[in-house]
Parts: sequence; structure tokens; C-alpha cells
Amino acid sequence: MSTQRPQRHDSIASDRGTDPRPNHIHAGTDTDGADHIYRTIDETVHVITPSGDREHVEALDGRSIHEWMTFVATKRGWSSQLLVESFGEFLDQATNEEDA
Repeated sequence: MSTQRPQRHDSIASDRGTDPRPNHIHAGTDTDGADHIYRTIDETVHVITPSGDREHVEALDGRSIHEWMTFVATKRGWSSQLLVESFGEFLDQATNEEDA
């Protein structure tokens, strides 16, 4: 009988230790209709057009995702911003949506 253990195939995510974040976070949809997907595995943002094409990949290179969110807000604007920096920002967005 063999005593060899089955080979384990680890994913990149297993190297992240105790990072509780999911591998991909939908940050939001800009006013051009492109979805911004934050890939926490390698700290990149993938911009996907409404037709499903990858328009851009941005390596954050030590910057926070919130810097990217601010950049998009300035350049294109958000039609739906799903990722916010703080609970206060979340409450502010929720209040503004109720007033609309």
C-alpha cells in the first residue's frame, strides 16, 4: 500500500495567509457602463466594458483601492459605486439615494 500523500495544488490565494477579503470585489459601474473589478489577489483593478471586453488593467502598486475609486469619480464618475472607504461614506450614499 502506498504511503504517498496526494499532491496539493495551492492557489495564489493560499499565499495570502489570513486575508479575509474575497479574491474579486465589484467596486462599481462607471458612467460609461464599465464595471471595475478589484482583484485582491494581486492588487489590480480590471475595467470591463458593457460588451464584456477588458478595457484596462491597473496595478495599484501600493496605492489603495480608494485612490482608484477617487480617480474614476473624477475622470468618469460612478453610476453605481459599490465599494466605499468608510461606513460613514456608505451611510451618506444611502441617505442620498433615499432623498432622490
